[in-house]
Amino acid sequence: MSEQDPDVWRVAKLVMERHGDEASAHAAAKARDALASGERDDAVAWTRIYEAIESLRQGLPGPGDTVH
Repeated sequence: MSEQDPDVWRVAKLVMERHGDEASAHAAAKARDALASGERDDAVAWTRIYEAIESLRQGLPGPGDTVH
């Protein structure tokens, strides 16, 4: 899964819809829990989702977005 993976952005948007202002905290907690459980791949995925959420909150474009 790359940083520009569209699935990461889709999940980030879903997490934001479901968790609102707590989306970043939710993704960070999922990453920590995965890491603590030894699930490195899941921890990496949730870290990327967290980063995508932060980018979306800052209004930065995601993959497929056009910049004018």
